Amino acid sequence: MLCGLPVAVSDRVGARFDLVRPDENGYVFPAGDVEALSAILREILQDPEKRERMGAAARRRMETWSPREYADSFVLAVKLVAKDRASS
Repeated sequence: MLCGLPVAVSDRVGARFDLVRPDENGYVFPAGDVEALSAILREILQDPEKRERMGAAARRRMETWSPREYADSFVLAVKLVAKDRASS
């Protein structure tokens, strides 16, 4: 994102909640789903205009990212993991 490129993250990555905005600056795919990731890569590699637009949005998102936002997001991620493990 700092390099001005869209991202593809799995649904198990904490950044999917606060940094990745699907179809705006990146993609979220189901963890372990190689076909879904392949489809994302094919789509973005074949569409330079979309890649440029999403990359610019990714870069803008990182320009507003702050240490406070990071800390809040980290706490949220820990809470989500704890909740998931408690229900398992």
